[in-house]
Amino acid sequence: MTQTILTLCIVGVVIYALVDCWRSRPDEVQRLSRAAWAVIILALPPVGALAFLTLGRAPSPTSGLLTGPRLTAPDDDPEFLRALELKRRQTLVEERRRREADEKRRKAERKEQHRTERKADKTDRADAAQPATPQPAAAQPTTPQPVQDDAAPGSEPEPDERPDPSGV
Repeated sequence: MTQTILTLCIVGVVIYALVDCWRSRPDEVQRLSRAAWAVIILALPPVGALAFLTLGRAPSPTSGLLTGPRLTAPDDDPEFLRALELKRRQTLVEERRRREADEKRRKAERKEQHRTERKADKTDRADAAQPATPQPAAAQPTTPQPVQDDAAPGSEPEPDERPDPSGV
């Protein structure tokens, strides 16, 4: 049982070393070529695999886990933060300009309304200061005079037709 586990471990290390050697770029392999390292790994299974893993690979700062540029979170990325700050400032500037334009428009409307009110007040005062023009006299309504019939002489006039005692 122990021998089987040891054999499986050796085979696993040899396969790992062989795959790593084959997938490495030529500039990542040190001292010998990739083909020479592959022959050594296969010829001397445990020793060749360990020799390649310790001496044949170039040291990497990320220990082989990450290749390429290091990824950063957006809140740690200075360029992202700078762009975010610029966008925020532009939004604030645009908002301030809109508020100023609205305030200017409202101020102009109030000024125009005030001018209109002053003009109307002046017109009202001017109308009040002018003397009233005399209105043409309206025709006085005449009261209808009773019609006198040709009454017989000596007849008494009817009560509506009596002469005025004042003599007029």
